[in-house]
Amino acid sequence: MNNDPLFFVDPNGKELYIFGEDEESRKKAFELLQQFVGEGADRLTLGENGRVLINTEDYKYGSNKALDLLIDIDQAVDAEGNTIKIGFGVSTKEISPEDISANNEVRGGGIVNASVTPRAGVGPDRRPDLPLGYPPGPKPTHGFQGEVTISTHVEWSINGKPIARSQIVGHELSENLYRTRDKLNYWVAHAIANLKFFGGDFRRRISARPIR
Repeated sequence: MNNDPLFFVDPNGKELYIFGEDEESRKKAFELLQQFVGEGADRLTLGENGRVLINTEDYKYGSNKALDLLIDIDQAVDAEGNTIKIGFGVSTKEISPEDISANNEVRGGGIVNASVTPRAGVGPDRRPDLPLGYPPGPKPTHGFQGEVTISTHVEWSINGKPIARSQIVGHELSENLYRTRDKLNYWVAHAIANLKFFGGDFRRRISARPIR
């Protein structure tokens, strides 16, 4: 096991992990995953090395789309058969005033969705209209191929209707899986994730506001 207390990586598996700034933030991240899964959250266990263990005994795949997503992440390999590790964490740091726009929205939505796959995509799924030097987007910093970090100091709404933080989790992890495992460009992965967790219309306005 890696001795760095900020993250945990098992080099031998294709798995889902919790990472965080400290034990409390890792606990909050795991609790958020449990909220995301809802009924069936008792199937999740947080291992000593930060790995999220999923009990699939007698589970019928397709009966809980949130749990299905975590299972897909836990078993993820890319087209070449390489193992994929995705990490999930929360940031408990308060939002800086510099990160709040003039209309009181949080820049970046209080979310970091990082992948080894650049935003433009790879191979046949790369957007041909984007230059080769197009900004790749954030890269993972905790030793995973994909990472999602969500702020605990942001609340979201869509067309003025509040969105549960757990619903944001589903969208972001789904998008990260499609980018990291399938090498899809950001826009395609984002649209698929919206279809799965927001009912399809990815053009709807999502607002992110700071909270204390």
